[in-house]
Amino acid sequence: GVPTEFSDPVTGEARDIGAQVIIHVPGATVTDYRDFTVTVADDDSAIGQDFMPYPTSARTGRSLVNYQAAPAGDGPTAFRNPGQVPWLKAYPGDPTLVHVLMAPGSENSHAFSLGGLRWPQDRFVDHSASTTTQGGGAWESFDLEIEGGAGGTRAAPGDYFYGDVRRPFTAVGLWGLQRVLPYQATSCPIRRVDGSTC
Repeated sequence: GVPTEFSDPVTGEARDIGAQVIIHVPGATVTDYRDFTVTVADDDSAIGQDFMPYPTSARTGRSLVNYQAAPAGDGPTAFRNPGQVPWLKAYPGDPTLVHVLMAPGSENSHAFSLGGLRWPQDRFVDHSASTTTQGGGAWESFDLEIEGGAGGTRAAPGDYFYGDVRRPFTAVGLWGLQRVLPYQATSCPIRRVDGSTC
């Protein structure tokens, strides 16, 4: 058979590895799709303490997405720019699979969310219940196939939060943004799933 191909979402060139790739599947039974990998890591033992009072913020260690921390903060000015944390970029309705890896050595469990976007709890089971949050701890991994593709069932462009929805971790930088770009006729900052440009 013809092997599956991986390509860079910006240049379209073949790519062996990467946190963001387009997967080209030979044959007509599976659609090409965007593939994102997000690694969640922390080493903040204080937030995972088992005595009261429960801390209201992570304080002593690092809380990271793909080994980068987004800007810390909370309130109306938060979540505007994730800094060095990867933007997960797609077009509305692009079939999208997000791999979430909980790094070995992490001190805590996490509640991972894609900003209200839904996915089936088991993508290989027909009519599987869907969810918007996945709990996990060190050494665990999950494959989240977004229902409706990028932008959800409404295929809505915009910026969507991703990361840990446990408030102390969100506030110290364990988050990023998925940008669902509107279709434009003249400029495409990333390739379409089929590899084409505008």
